[in-house]
Amino acid sequence: MKPKVSVIMNTYDEDPISLAYAIKSYVTQEGVNMQLIISAPQDDKNLSLLMECVVNYNTPTATVELNLIERHEKCPTNSYRQLNSAIKMIKGKWFAFASSNDIAEQNKFSVEISQLVSTKKKVCYSAFFRCNPNNTKDLMRFHDYDYNKHLIGNFVSDCATMSVDILKDNTPFKLRFKNFAFWDFWLRVYEKEGNVFIYNPVPTWNYNIKDDSMHIERLKDTDKVLENTKDKIRMLWSHV
Repeated sequence: MKPKVSVIMNTYDEDPISLAYAIKSYVTQEGVNMQLIISAPQDDKNLSLLMECVVNYNTPTATVELNLIERHEKCPTNSYRQLNSAIKMIKGKWFAFASSNDIAEQNKFSVEISQLVSTKKKVCYSAFFRCNPNNTKDLMRFHDYDYNKHLIGNFVSDCATMSVDILKDNTPFKLRFKNFAFWDFWLRVYEKEGNVFIYNPVPTWNYNIKDDSMHIERLKDTDKVLENTKDKIRMLWSHV
């Protein structure tokens, strides 16, 4: 029997072409039954596209469901409000978060679930390529999980495949941490579960069809990196 995977894809007025490609890449996953939960504001500019996807991708191996919430302008926790609202809809044994402008290769979940089952671990994360529209790849590696390195700035990618019990036992996301809510989530997972992480070293499954140069430039902003690190250190004390 094919494993059932639930994916929450947050979207917030995304470019419609990027969004359409991203949705298709998840509902056409090989070797799994897919539940794609798209979480969006009630007045999202792509609402008609999302409604079409609910109808068009209702197949024996995939369904698309919508989770619509009230928009809060300029709210730094909108993405986590959307995730917390959508979590209750999960039906699968396996789970992942998805970006609304990333394309997953067709064997992402079959490969990573197989790795999790064989190693008896609960979270599989990976290196991945970000690429621009002409497929010139800019490699950004997430190295093998190390808790001490994690504390000084590394992180588990938010698109990791995980056992659904990890999610249920460590959510909802804490909105008081704002943009660091994922970092807090992974800290809680490690503290409660121990080292349940494995690393998929083949960085081929996730492709961004938009130019990601802004993200790369942001990593070079040393003042911003320092500010983020200080925030993470302060956050760490809440776990002690």
